[in-house]
Amino acid sequence: MTGSEVASLVQAAINAYSYPRPARGLLGEPWTPERIAGELQLLRESLVLPTRRTLLIHQRAPEEVWMVACINRVAVYLDESRGDFGLGGLSPEGHITDWGVYGDLVGTFMAR
Repeated sequence: MTGSEVASLVQAAINAYSYPRPARGLLGEPWTPERIAGELQLLRESLVLPTRRTLLIHQRAPEEVWMVACINRVAVYLDESRGDFGLGGLSPEGHITDWGVYGDLVGTFMAR
């Protein structure tokens, strides 16, 4: 994948996002449409030009991923080998430390 392909994938994921409305119960209160809209806006503001970064995962060899968003040193990345987005901390050196949170772009961003 190229950086422009990743950027297109990210934009398509944001544009196609639909909040899954869970039933009330064990999951807590569903988010309001205003909160969701705010999170989507914050995600758009947090997007970065996709760049290759080293992903550090405990007791595994470093991997290469695409960083696609960053806010307050929290990075959202695309792991091509998993086919998922992930969440991690951005080090001062530019490496991402994996937090073990994976899924779709918007849901992963909102999990921060």
